[in-house]
Amino acid sequence: TGESPVGTTNNNPSVIDPPKNHVKKPQIEFSIPKHNDDCRQVFGYLIKNRGLSPEIVAHFVKTGTIYEDLPNHNCVFIGKDEKGIPRHCHRRGTSGNFKNNISGSDARYSFHHAGTDDTIYVFEAPIDMLAFITMHPKDWQKHSYVALCSVADKALFHQLEVNKNIRKIHLCLDNDIAGQEANRRIAQELINAGYSEIKILIPTNKDWDEDLVANKKSLSAYCNSHNLVI
Repeated sequence: TGESPVGTTNNNPSVIDPPKNHVKKPQIEFSIPKHNDDCRQVFGYLIKNRGLSPEIVAHFVKTGTIYEDLPNHNCVFIGKDEKGIPRHCHRRGTSGNFKNNISGSDARYSFHHAGTDDTIYVFEAPIDMLAFITMHPKDWQKHSYVALCSVADKALFHQLEVNKNIRKIHLCLDNDIAGQEANRRIAQELINAGYSEIKILIPTNKDWDEDLVANKKSLSAYCNSHNLVI
């Protein structure tokens, strides 16, 4: 009939193409970037440029989950497993728009804080997580927080798996199409998994750090207009 058999090539019908789904991808070895001797550039970026609380930034630096890398002096956000071993690494440039997840990172362990109560707050980016804590610092260490470093939900569901006490979930993803679609999708997945206490919190601007910076600018302008010192 002139037709080629399924799984063969026209040039050589005796050669069968291997199924594509049987090809294994090579496993990528995970390693975190080199540490700088200090965090001066990272502190300056997070506190002065992004408006974060010095105390909150210092807390995560002390836990080894924020540091400054070499040679580019990026801000590095580390996610550790239950044994304290780094499993995920997200980098954010201290100048420009560079950001990425290091190859080989395990998405289940992205940047997070495990609290003691029954509430978790979920964000797209580590800086938005820290901005939210800066704006709502009361008893923050009692709550749990996770930055997905994407709009995927693996890190959230892993936190729920290892912290059985968590029942109240606040989805705080970005105020854009991708973020709000992810909020609705994850909320439905949580309902399907048996969770009922779910809230969607939406920033006024695109994300929580933009809200934080805007609030600080408004406060500064008000104080300047009324000759107040802050």
